[in-house]
Amino acid sequence: MSTNLKQFIESRQIECKEAYEALSKMGAWDGWYKTLSSLYPDNAHFVFELLQNAEDANATMVKFELDDGSLSFKHDGTRDFNEDDVYSITNVGDSKKGEETNKIGKFGVGFKSVFAYTTSPKIYSKTISFEIEHLFIPSLIDPEPIRDGYTTVFNFPFDRDDKSKADAFSEIKALFDELGDNVLLFLTNIQIIKWQVANSKIHQITKEVSDKFIEINNSQKGTSHWLVFRDQVEFNDQPLTVSVAYSYNKEKNVIEPIRGDVSIFFPAKKETSKLKFHIDAPFSSTVARDSIVESSENDHIMKNIANLCSESIHKIKDQGLLSMSFFDVLPNKDDELDEFYEPILESLIAEFESNENKLIPLEGGSFGSLDSSIYCSRIVRDTFTDQDDIYNLLNHESILGFAKFPLKNSRSDKFLSGLKGLVEYEDFEIFNRLYEIAGDVSDENLADLRIEARDYDDDDELNHALSRRRWLEGKSDEYLQGLYAFLFDAIEQYSSIFGITLDGKGIDFYDLKDIIKLSDGSFNYGYYSVYFSDINAVSVDNFRFVSIETYTSGKSKNQQQKAKNFLEKIGVVDVDASTHIKLLFDDYEFVSEKEHLSDINSLVNWYLEEQANNPNYVAILDKIHLSFDSFVCSENGELFKPIYIYIDEPYKSSGLRYIDDASVNHALHLMYQKIDNLPVFIEILILLGAQVSLEITRAEIGKNPNWRKLWLDSLGQKVTSTSVQEDWNIVNLTHILELTENRFKISRLIWDTVSQKITTNHLSAKFRMSQSYGFETSKSQLIFNLMSYEWIPDKEGNFHKPQDIDNAMLSEEFNLVNTNGWLHAIEFGKNIVSQQAEYKEKVAILGEYGISIDFADKMKREGLSMDDLYEEAKKSKSQKLSDSMGSNSGDGKTSEVADQEDSDSIIIDPEAHQDNIVIENEGVTSQTTESAHKVSQQDSEQLKKIKNYLYREYSGYCQICGDTFEGNKNHNIFMMYSLNRSKKGAQLQSDVNRKGNSLSLCPKHHKIFQLGLQSFSFLEKLDHSELSLTSIEDSFEFRDGVGKGEDNEYDGFYNRPEGSSFEKDVFMLPITLFSKRFYLKFSQDHIQQFIEVWNNN
Repeated sequence: MSTNLKQFIESRQIECKEAYEALSKMGAWDGWYKTLSSLYPDNAHFVFELLQNAEDANATMVKFELDDGSLSFKHDGTRDFNEDDVYSITNVGDSKKGEETNKIGKFGVGFKSVFAYTTSPKIYSKTISFEIEHLFIPSLIDPEPIRDGYTTVFNFPFDRDDKSKADAFSEIKALFDELGDNVLLFLTNIQIIKWQVANSKIHQITKEVSDKFIEINNSQKGTSHWLVFRDQVEFNDQPLTVSVAYSYNKEKNVIEPIRGDVSIFFPAKKETSKLKFHIDAPFSSTVARDSIVESSENDHIMKNIANLCSESIHKIKDQGLLSMSFFDVLPNKDDELDEFYEPILESLIAEFESNENKLIPLEGGSFGSLDSSIYCSRIVRDTFTDQDDIYNLLNHESILGFAKFPLKNSRSDKFLSGLKGLVEYEDFEIFNRLYEIAGDVSDENLADLRIEARDYDDDDELNHALSRRRWLEGKSDEYLQGLYAFLFDAIEQYSSIFGITLDGKGIDFYDLKDIIKLSDGSFNYGYYSVYFSDINAVSVDNFRFVSIETYTSGKSKNQQQKAKNFLEKIGVVDVDASTHIKLLFDDYEFVSEKEHLSDINSLVNWYLEEQANNPNYVAILDKIHLSFDSFVCSENGELFKPIYIYIDEPYKSSGLRYIDDASVNHALHLMYQKIDNLPVFIEILILLGAQVSLEITRAEIGKNPNWRKLWLDSLGQKVTSTSVQEDWNIVNLTHILELTENRFKISRLIWDTVSQKITTNHLSAKFRMSQSYGFETSKSQLIFNLMSYEWIPDKEGNFHKPQDIDNAMLSEEFNLVNTNGWLHAIEFGKNIVSQQAEYKEKVAILGEYGISIDFADKMKREGLSMDDLYEEAKKSKSQKLSDSMGSNSGDGKTSEVADQEDSDSIIIDPEAHQDNIVIENEGVTSQTTESAHKVSQQDSEQLKKIKNYLYREYSGYCQICGDTFEGNKNHNIFMMYSLNRSKKGAQLQSDVNRKGNSLSLCPKHHKIFQLGLQSFSFLEKLDHSELSLTSIEDSFEFRDGVGKGEDNEYDGFYNRPEGSSFEKDVFMLPITLFSKRFYLKFSQDHIQQFIEVWNNN
């Protein structure tokens, strides 16, 4: 025994005894004792404190021996007890280990937890033996022999009065039963933990460290393997060790997710990380080391653990363990990690998102960065297998391969979905790339590219197309079978979901014919018709057969069938009679009348045979696609497609011959009267689209005379996919109406066509920007054209516009049938009726304006029509906009806000206010009388359109200050004000509201204008003569992007609501309000509307 250490213990004994007696004398001992001995709330937690002591003593093996009355603990530590150890174990809160950050026992109270089970623990070592009483009083005891290679023994008799021996035994045994792998996982020195209960079988946990992993053998729970990564970091110049441990399945050679623990060398039982792996670090914690506390030190440690997690990914990859299953181990946003652990997720995401790191597992075993990897479905990855496929498919050299795809909604999927920059291709996108390849490799495209290469000395696109040909030609039949099967799946899947084709070009996929491999080994780059054959026949006699191996290779019957279904989908058919007919008229050439009629007879006979088996006539003709072939002879001997032929006498009476000069179609040749079965041939032509009557068809709405108005009156900012643009006409109707030969016959043809075929839809044109808004309507082009020409004959053979003829005048050969109101729409007989009924009504109205009937009759005799008289009367009723604005404004010099009086009301001008009261009460009596005057109101639809126009121009913002607020339906609120509004008492001088005389104002400025407190200062620059846009530009400033305003507070939309970014390009027209200069701001369209009203109304 060391003399110095012995003397230290004896001296320490005296010091501690004096402290004990002082506490006892103060009456504080019992409470102090109870507090210190119960600081560790978990039962038997002191076992970990003993393991801590052994680890710090460099022990490699420890053993616990538990019996009914005591617990013994042994270890083989190589470091002897010294004075610092004795001081630490007998002191409270001042452990000498505090200076060694990576020593486990950082807390002086740690060992005191044994006193929950004993009052006098005994310690035997090679150098000294002593016991401790009353928590901290040491005293020397006789040594005992230490055997079996151990160097230190602790003995704890269960002698507490408040804890029975049975309870002590039970609690410690329960802890031994729960010992897990992570007790040893993060220890550096201890390799074996043994325990024996009541002389029974010895249990143990052992640790073996290899280059790749740590193996933990637990005699009670089996063997586990772990990948542990450590890093040395510093905090306040103190070294720290942080660790991460992943569960490794040695048999499967994969890392697996577990319930991750947080250890402070030993598991912190009350700390939950929600991670799927363990972490360990010398965190600042509660005294019991069961949970982590908030501190800057812990934040620093967590940042370094996050870095270690990211670094470990590269080492895991180097060990061949970065498989898809590993991503299940990584945290994701659905885990809802506590804020303290968020840096781990953030660091991992950053590591995988970095394009410098190739961490995404690819098919074939390699790895790519996020920007060099693409995610596709399993069928795509199985079909396109190498780098050359990817390059030709995606035309992107930086793509390294297809990323392995995680299971949907798996933890791997959730982690990868959280990465920004993840490139994923849907099957339909791959389909479209293949569609593009088919177009690239075609003979037609290569011919165009060769011309471009020659003309522009640029052969890049040509070489790219040729490269794609070489790629396609290098593929095996089995590969092409898989490619065809994929194309079929894509067509079926997305056509059924969206009801459209993937390329968006039509209802078939014939463009894919270019990638069909033929029986002679070539490809169908010429877009020819291709056929199935029972044998692998060579293409002869204009027949091209698909290679049988491209739909019969391999063992997958399902893939074979899909490949054949695809070929059928793009037009590959079996050779039959229909095939011969199709080939007969494919690229047809007229040789002689005899041979041509023979060919037509073959077509008719084939049609009759097919008709016997299939009553669906259209389906029969669809088999041979004759509508695309020019094989029908016109009267001038040229061959045309059936849709460019019309049929009239002698074949069928249609009247179309009368409009031949205005028709884009051609009359059927007379030689066809010689064929064997003429009626069937005519039937075939009609089914193929030949014209037998005039038709009302859709027309381009942009040619409607009211198109600009439809556009301007419609709501919305742009045309969307839900826009409707519908108009109707008869093809070349204006040209037809201008024909002079056979005029009566043509008129009858048009009359009968419209009477028999017109619907209510045909009467009007409809337009809307999107489905969010209603329709704007106008007369259709058909109606406009029918109203604009003199084409309806009377009984004398004279022709009239519809408005100028009625039923009594109409030719007797014309039946008056007002189908769906079409005669009303073209205003049939309107002027006749007006002359009879409305003349007197208009004269009466003129009388209201002081124009006598005699004067009106005189004016009419002198050539002034009733409409002219009526308009003149209206003009006398209204005044010019310039006069109205001048008379309906003040001097602009009133005060902005009146001085506050005793009354709550604000009176700006007492005299004017009195006058207003007088005016307001004029004509008011206590009796009720019938109104002597009719009140005329402007059409509500016109007002609505003007208001919509203002909203489209200014979005509800005031043209002076920019103020507005949001009302219902997400629309800003504004008030419409008419510049041509009359003052009270001058009703006969007001004009109707028009776009050019209406303003968008806030309620405040609307009231100011209504009271006439404004002065239109800009009128000084206008000479009341004709205005033009040029004169406006010369007189007033035009500013781009006027917003809140900069030069002074009234320059811009100075009262624009906070958060609004409203700006407008406007003309600045000065006005005066309250002796200050403000501006009325006009958009260019609005100022032109203003010019129109100024000049004409």
